[in-house]
Amino acid sequence: MHLSSASSTSVSKLKVRDIKVADVTGGTIPATRERWTQLLDTHQVVVATGQLAKQAIAEWCYLSLEQLSLLILDECHHAVGGNPIASLMQGMYMRIFRVLEKKTGHV
Repeated sequence: MHLSSASSTSVSKLKVRDIKVADVTGGTIPATRERWTQLLDTHQVVVATGQLAKQAIAEWCYLSLEQLSLLILDECHHAVGGNPIASLMQGMYMRIFRVLEKKTGHV
């Protein structure tokens, strides 16, 4: 969900048949469950900042890991200390493995 601005622009401009891409930031999407539900119902790809992904998944609980098929963490080599991606991954580590095991039958 988190991509650098250059990658985000590239992904948002993808013209793949029947694939809708949403490029969201804290300033482009209201922080409501209804808006996130609408976004997920109408788009197959959501590009978001690390901070927004952390908030949507871990803080607001508007997005669950079970709703995701793929999570790309661009620039994850910066995910240390208080970085939002590091915080998200630390808090979700075991939950991610439980979800994967449930979806695939193995990890």
